[in-house]
Amino acid sequence: MDEFLRSVLLFTNLSDDDLTRLSQMVEEVKISAGTELFVEGSKGDRAYIIKEGQIEVFKTAGGQKVLLSVLKPGDILGEMSLVEEGARTASARARTESLLLEISREQFNNLLLTSSAAALAMLHTIISRLRSTEKMLQQNEKMAQLGNLTASVAHELDGPVAVTQRQANKLRDLMEQLAPIRLKLFQLELSAPQLDLLYRLEKQLVRQAKRPVKIDPSEQRVLRYEMETALNNLGVENVSELAQVLINLGYEPSKLRPLAETFNADQLAICLKWLSKVSQTYGLLDEIGQAVMRISGIVEALKTYSDLDKSSPDEVDIHDELEEAVIALRKKLKTGVTIQRYYAKELPTIQGYSDELTQVFTNIIDNAIDAMKGYGLITLRTYCQNEHVVVEIEDNGPGIPAEIQAKIFEPFFTTKPPGKGMGMGLHICQKIVVQKHHGEIAVRSELKGTCFSVKLPLVLVTNG
Repeated sequence: MDEFLRSVLLFTNLSDDDLTRLSQMVEEVKISAGTELFVEGSKGDRAYIIKEGQIEVFKTAGGQKVLLSVLKPGDILGEMSLVEEGARTASARARTESLLLEISREQFNNLLLTSSAAALAMLHTIISRLRSTEKMLQQNEKMAQLGNLTASVAHELDGPVAVTQRQANKLRDLMEQLAPIRLKLFQLELSAPQLDLLYRLEKQLVRQAKRPVKIDPSEQRVLRYEMETALNNLGVENVSELAQVLINLGYEPSKLRPLAETFNADQLAICLKWLSKVSQTYGLLDEIGQAVMRISGIVEALKTYSDLDKSSPDEVDIHDELEEAVIALRKKLKTGVTIQRYYAKELPTIQGYSDELTQVFTNIIDNAIDAMKGYGLITLRTYCQNEHVVVEIEDNGPGIPAEIQAKIFEPFFTTKPPGKGMGMGLHICQKIVVQKHHGEIAVRSELKGTCFSVKLPLVLVTNG
């Protein structure tokens, strides 16, 4: 037993007396593969040293298990909850049949108090484990956000993609309808002045498509009736659709005479049918263009989150990052959350890491939505202060109890039940703001709301 314990890094420098005393403390525990050793959130009353076998350590987040590590003979587990005198921050399960050496809280504390070598070794073990666990959870947190964003993007894309597909099908049908009308136009053998007027009317339609005529619905009905009557008087048939084309062009019944003087009734009917289809074509193209712009905006937000390996800072527009965070959470916001913006005019850009700042704002807004249970008001506020840009994200939720406000940025601290949160979101936010951007992040909270304040320098001074 003493020889094995000496091989454990934590006990390498123990004196022979300490080692002998430790070997008398521990008890052997044999467990079969698949056995749960302890679960996240449970009371931590003992630590274990693996003598034989393998133990999986994992956390549960969003209904999924995140594997943190697989511990092997010589490794110790469960020590963090003994040192902190708190609940287990992760779960442990035997991957294979395993033989463990069990040490109680009292025995463990006594060892640390009486052996400075053991205490120092324990400190190194905990720091190393915190670093590796934090790094893995930080990446998992970001990938989880990317997964949520992807689901949100898929939902958001449904609308503009459906519009694009629907209007593209209409455009295809319209092109088929244009072919016989184009043939009739050729058969008319219009004169040069007639073709010139038709060309000018087409150009006018293009301009008018960008600035459509706005007419009150009641006036529209009266004008349409008068236009149809005027066309009938000129000998034009099937005038309902044609009347609307002229209205879109800005024509009034009293201004039809120049057209009547240039075209006879048959020519005018065919020319107006042509213009009608051209008008519909530009209308469809405009709707498709708007849908594509919407798709482009959504994809741009996804690209920001996909850029996980960006290592150099660039110019960041804080308002853009806030809006990308809002886009990422749009599905959750739709349940009943209102976004109110008080953005500073001409807010300067800052030097920073855009994807990580978006992650900060997304985390904070997401927490606000959860705190308000999907219903309430979130206020986004920006302003300049002493060579810094300040972002405030405020909600009118129930607030954060005073006794836990000092803990919210600690790693693994969460008020959510196991499986609902890893307690890394705000800790990651703090690291991004403070360590990577040399800024500040703070919270103030009362019974009727919480406000997170993120202060970022305009110029980022990087080491090296």
